[in-house]
Amino acid sequence: MQIIPQNKNLKHGALSAPKYPENLPQDAKWLGGEGYGVWFHLSKPKHLKKKEYRIRRYAADGKLHCDKIFIHDNGVELITNQNFDFAYISHCEQCVIIQKGEIFIFKSIKNYND
Repeated sequence: MQIIPQNKNLKHGALSAPKYPENLPQDAKWLGGEGYGVWFHLSKPKHLKKKEYRIRRYAADGKLHCDKIFIHDNGVELITNQNFDFAYISHCEQCVIIQKGEIFIFKSIKNYND
């Protein structure tokens, strides 16, 4: 699978973040693309297992697309209070996160409230 980091060079058409919707969690991350972008929020609720994370995806205007539990099989633990970026290809079934050069591929296992 090809991992594509976010294109932050706006000269090539990547969308910059719109006005931050008031309903988003404070530390949601923008993933701007060519003509479309979305917000992602990653959290680690204490009741989840070691490699389980909650990821929510929102439209540019703040409308919730999905709220799911994701798991990764990377041998390294993602540190949620340190800087990381979402990368392509990320959607409601799979998310790619890059932290300190380490690539984490998260797979959806169930809806958060199931």
